[in-house]
Amino acid sequence: MEKPVSTKNIIPIPRVDIGTFLERHSWFPLLAVVLIAACVRLVGLVDFTGSLYGDFLIWDEQVYHQWASSLVDDSVKSLPVRDFTPLPAYAMAALYALFSPDPQYFRYFNLLLGVLTCGLIYFIGMEISGRAVGFGSGFAAALYKPFIFFSVTALKSSLSVFLFAMVVLLFLRCLKIDRPMHTLLLGVFAGLFINVRANFVLALPLLPVLLAWHRCRLNRQWTAAAMLVGTYLVGLVISTAPFVVKNYRETGQMALTAAGGFNLYLANNPDNPCPYYRPVPFAVSTPAFQATQFTIEASRRSGRRLSSREASAFWTREVFDRTRDRPGWFVGKLFQKVLALFNRFESADNYDIDFISRFVTFFSLPFFCIGLMIPLGMAGILRAMIKKERSAVHLFLISFVYASTLVLFFTNIRIRLPLLVVWIPYAVYGLWSIIEDICQYRAKAAGLFLGMVLFFAIISRISLSCSDDLTGHYNTHAVNLMRKGREAEAISFWKASAEMEKPYSAYANLSLAGYYFNRGFPEKALGYLDRIPDSSFAAAQRYERIGDLLLPGNVGGAVAAYEKSLSNNSGQLEPRMKLLRLFKRYDPRRAEIESQKIDYVASFYNAKDEK
Repeated sequence: MEKPVSTKNIIPIPRVDIGTFLERHSWFPLLAVVLIAACVRLVGLVDFTGSLYGDFLIWDEQVYHQWASSLVDDSVKSLPVRDFTPLPAYAMAALYALFSPDPQYFRYFNLLLGVLTCGLIYFIGMEISGRAVGFGSGFAAALYKPFIFFSVTALKSSLSVFLFAMVVLLFLRCLKIDRPMHTLLLGVFAGLFINVRANFVLALPLLPVLLAWHRCRLNRQWTAAAMLVGTYLVGLVISTAPFVVKNYRETGQMALTAAGGFNLYLANNPDNPCPYYRPVPFAVSTPAFQATQFTIEASRRSGRRLSSREASAFWTREVFDRTRDRPGWFVGKLFQKVLALFNRFESADNYDIDFISRFVTFFSLPFFCIGLMIPLGMAGILRAMIKKERSAVHLFLISFVYASTLVLFFTNIRIRLPLLVVWIPYAVYGLWSIIEDICQYRAKAAGLFLGMVLFFAIISRISLSCSDDLTGHYNTHAVNLMRKGREAEAISFWKASAEMEKPYSAYANLSLAGYYFNRGFPEKALGYLDRIPDSSFAAAQRYERIGDLLLPGNVGGAVAAYEKSLSNNSGQLEPRMKLLRLFKRYDPRRAEIESQKIDYVASFYNAKDEK
C-alpha cells in the first residue's frame, strides 16, 4: 500500500495566479495574441515585399495566379492544373474580381488568415487545458516562423492551416457541446479543407465516427448520434458540391478530389533514394505539364489513349506491383518517410525559409521552429493520452490519419504545416504540465515526459538522405536574378548549384549550357551537359540541348539526340517540332509520321479531359 503524499513542502503552482488573472481579464490574452501576430506579420510582409522576391512568383504561386486570372478574365487562357486543388484559385479569383489581378492582395488575405489562425489556436489550447495554455498556444503560434512566413506569401499554405484549425476547434466544441450548428460547420470546413489539401479526404469519415462514438459512450443515444452524422454530411455536401459538379461537367466523373496516382508514384519511385519529392525522367517538374506528361507516358505503356483518371489508376497499379515484387524496399521507404515526418529538416518544394532569410533578413530572427515543436508537441499529446484525456485521443487519431497520408506520399514543410495546429497547443500543455510535476515533486511523471521529449528530439535530428540539398533553391534564385537583369549574380548561383553535385544540380547545368550556347560558346555548353548523367531526371532536356548544339553541321547526330530525348520523355513537344523541321528538309516520309505524333501528343495538352 502506497504512503500518502505529504503536502508539507509542495511549492504553490504558478498556474493558480496566472489562471486567476486571465479569468479576470478574459479579453487580454486573446487581444495580446492577435496584436502580436498582426504586428509580426506586417513587418514580415513589408520586408518580404521590398526584397528580391516581392515581385517574383514562385512555381505554385504562378499556377494559381494564372488559374485565378483565367477565372476573372476569359481572355487569359489557363486550364486548371490536374492534381492542384481548386479552392485557392477561386479565393484568389474573388480577390482579383474585387480589386485587381495582383498577387499582393492574396498576400494580404493570407496575412489576415494567419492572424485569425493564431486566435483559433488560442481557443484550441483553451479547449484542451484552460486559458493559460490557450494564451501560450496563441503566443507560440504568433511567433512560429513558418506560420509567419507563409502568411506573407501568395501560396495556399496559410489557407490550409486556417481551415484545419477551424476543423480542430469545431471538433473539440462538438465533443463538449451538442449543437447542430457546430456539427454542420464542421462538415463545411472539412469539405473546404480537402479542396486545399486533398490528402485530408481519408479523415473525412473519421470525424463523424469519433463524434458518434463519443456521444454513444456518454449516453447511448443512437438516434442523436445518427442525427449528428447526418448533420455533418449535410455540411460536407454544402461545401463540396460546387467542386464536384464542376469536375463532373469537365470530366464526366464524380469525384471529391483529383486522383492521386501521379503523386503516389512520385512518392514511391524506386529510382528516388530520398524520402522527399523528386521528379521522374519521363515528366518535367513544371506543374502545368507534369500531370499531362504522366498521362502521355501511361498511355504509351498501355498501348492506348488514357484519360487522366485512367492514367492515375495506371500509376497506382505500378506502385502496388512494385510493392508486391519488392515488399522489403517499400517498408524501408515508408520507414524513411516516417523519420522525415518527425525530422527538423523542413523539406521545401517552393520556398526554403532559411535560404530566403539571406535576402529577407526579418526571417533570420530566432522565432520558434519545428525542432522545438515536434518533441514538445508529441510528448505533450502522449502525456495527455496517458492521462486518458478523450480530446487528446481524438486529436491524435485525426493527426495520425493526416500524417499517414504524408508517409504514404511525401512530407514537405507546407503539407506538414497543418499538424502544428495540434502540436503547438500540446507543446504548451506539456510544458505547463512539467512545471506542475516539478512543483509538486511528481518525479516519475516529469521523468516520463522528459524522456519522451528526448526521444522525439533524437528522432528529429537523425540525418536523412537529401536533407542538405539546396540546389533547387539556388536555381530558383538564379532565375529570379536573371529576370531582373542581374546576369552575373544569376550565373554565380547556377555555378554554385552545379558544384554541389546534388540531384537538382542537373537543372543548373542545363541553364548554364543554355546561357553559354546562346552566347556562342558551344564547347563550354557541351561541358556542362556532359555533367548530367543519363540516370538524371533532366536527361531528356540534356539530349535536346545536345541536339541543338550539333546543328547545323551534324544533322544525323542531332536527330539521334532528339530521339534519345523523346525516348526518355515522349510527352515533349519541342524536340518533336525540331525533328519535324529536320525531316521536312531531309526525309519527307518521316516528316508525315512525326506530324501525326505531334498532333496526338498536343491533344493531351489542349483537351481538358476525356468524358
